[in-house]
Amino acid sequence: MRVTRYLLLLVIAFSTSCDGCAKEIIKWAEAIGGLTYVHKRISGKQYLSFASGDSKDAYSSKNGYMCVVHNPGCGWFLSSGNNGGDKFFGDGKDLPPGVKVEGAYFHQYWPVGITADPGGNIFGTGSYGSEISGGGSYPYTVNWKNTCWQDYGGKNLNYTVSFIVSMPEGTDLGEETFDDGPSTSDSCLPENYVANKPTGSSPGSGYCGTLKHSDGYSLPLTLSSGSPITYSGTLAVTCSGKLTKITNPNLFAITIVSTNGSVALNSGASTSAADLNKLYGLDTPALPVVINVVPRIQIDPSRINDFSIIVAYDYYE
Repeated sequence: MRVTRYLLLLVIAFSTSCDGCAKEIIKWAEAIGGLTYVHKRISGKQYLSFASGDSKDAYSSKNGYMCVVHNPGCGWFLSSGNNGGDKFFGDGKDLPPGVKVEGAYFHQYWPVGITADPGGNIFGTGSYGSEISGGGSYPYTVNWKNTCWQDYGGKNLNYTVSFIVSMPEGTDLGEETFDDGPSTSDSCLPENYVANKPTGSSPGSGYCGTLKHSDGYSLPLTLSSGSPITYSGTLAVTCSGKLTKITNPNLFAITIVSTNGSVALNSGASTSAADLNKLYGLDTPALPVVINVVPRIQIDPSRINDFSIIVAYDYYE
């Protein structure tokens, strides 16, 4: 109501001094009140601060996914490799007003046939790998390291990342946007690398081949939008997996929402296979999955920035 009064005062002020201005301001005010929000996938290319450790480091954007390669630069006998942090939505590269990141998809690729521990030896020499951190109030950072020593010596570090954003329809993000559909980033997979870390003794003998089950994982949800008040979280694992159940451990009822529909869960209740099918189109949707939750109570988002739900999922190791 307060915002509406300010807009009306603005309209009155301009209408008394500018012929025709009042109608334009009314149209502008109506547009603000009727914004349509959409979910889109972006690579984040325009919002990346790239940590280049070698001249052969590179990145490219394909179908809303960022394809990144970091070369260890093993050019002489004292070379040890490189490390750094690729930062998204930081260092002054902010998203436009009204645009929020609701989830991130991240996946590292692994050299074919190498089954060694990527942590290196007891002193960390020979360590190799990457991980993503951040969210909430941003930024997101992918910390990476490669090496010139031991099993992973001389191997590039390759990963892919993309982001799901909510934004007013028609917003110009400075890069191409894609519909938030099923996650796929095969176009980023480099030659002689595989999507999951090898667990066998030779190529083809097993890549994340042991089926496991996680039941009772607490997935944090952070405030993503305010009308209605919505909290979001992304469930993702290193190896491929499938979501099997969502449980509401909170003392208040919630509604899980997606572009396909919604499912209500009272305190302590869990989803069925039919519920997941209604939300994601499959009884056991493939990970990563973005879970959007609307609390069915009056919540002050300035006091409650996040809470959790319980998820169960199958995965491979």
